[in-house]
Amino acid sequence: MANGSYQSFFIDAKKGSEANFSLACQKKGLETTQATRQQDVNEHWDWKVSNPKTKKISLVDVKGARKKSRSDARLDYNITWLEFKNVRGDNGSLLGKADYIAFEQKSYFLICKRKDLVSWVESKIIDKNFVQYSREAMYRYYQRYGRKDVITMVLINDIKKDLDCWQLPF
Repeated sequence: MANGSYQSFFIDAKKGSEANFSLACQKKGLETTQATRQQDVNEHWDWKVSNPKTKKISLVDVKGARKKSRSDARLDYNITWLEFKNVRGDNGSLLGKADYIAFEQKSYFLICKRKDLVSWVESKIIDKNFVQYSREAMYRYYQRYGRKDVITMVLINDIKKDLDCWQLPF
């Protein structure tokens, strides 16, 4: 697949996850407003979610299902990648302005408080040394070649077990 096609596929898949999240919110009677490109990239949130009954407003960063490695053929709903620093070396999604992070699963979004997730993952990191390969990145820091990101892979079941999360069906 040509590089441009691969990139288009990734962007389209991300937009699909975000659109599914908005539709799931609307089914629950919640109102959604999409972030601007600047808010998405710099503030790390995708949707402003408003509850018309309570007037509560929350910012949500939607994370599509991930692969363990770029070379994997299929998505792995058992893991996700968490980002401390983005590819430019700026604060990643864990350190953004979102109130909540929503992880796409097969039939629902798993939603948890971003700040709780930050504290939790920091306590789970095995050591502060970077690993060389993505397959070694479970609860370890990893930086992709030629990039300034700092990411780690975690188990979705650990998030479910250790944090106060809920599910939003789609």
